[in-house]
Amino acid sequence: MKTNNTKPSVTHLKTEEKILSAAHTEFCEKGLDSARMESIAKRAGVNKALLHYYFRSKEKLFEVTIKNVVSELWNDVSHRLSSYSKETDLRALINAIVSAYITTFEAHPELPRVIIRETMQNSPILHEAIDNIFSSMSIAPETIFSIYNKELKRGGIKNIEIFHFMMNLMGMCAITFVIQPVAESIATKKWSGIVYNKDFYSQRIKAITDMACDGIFVKK
Repeated sequence: MKTNNTKPSVTHLKTEEKILSAAHTEFCEKGLDSARMESIAKRAGVNKALLHYYFRSKEKLFEVTIKNVVSELWNDVSHRLSSYSKETDLRALINAIVSAYITTFEAHPELPRVIIRETMQNSPILHEAIDNIFSSMSIAPETIFSIYNKELKRGGIKNIEIFHFMMNLMGMCAITFVIQPVAESIATKKWSGIVYNKDFYSQRIKAITDMACDGIFVKK
């Protein structure tokens, strides 16, 4: 990205925002290899030379875009969980985590697809982005583990590996959007009452929360 010691002008910032917005759309749709700078320039309404002036290369533009995507996801989720602490009830926390992910993905359904694509390619850019934001999350993994361990000592939950539990939880949230085109097609043919809308997302939050709680809490 082009930098200097002077304060960027409003025009400069608006141009950069337009480029990043266009790049976000292009990379989300096509990934790094298939994305084209010409296409990004056309989406942004600028010439190709201006893209290189601001970001030097497609790879640099992709790096900035992916970091923005990951930050956008985690900042949104973190904000939605900001009111929870180590004193939070585990069941309430599970519901809050599921709700935060589903609500965030509902607003940005392309995010899980982008992250999965980059994960499959073992992207160093993705690893760096995740490392940078984990330390700034309002509710850190340690807080979740602390709540889990407190409930475990009380004998209210099964002694399971919390890491696997969290992976299952996030996976169930993400898959809702990753397979959306297929799910909608199947639902249209087999379950006519199922439509991807606000009611459906509320049902998903409850279904995932109930399944997760049934799997971890001791039945009395």
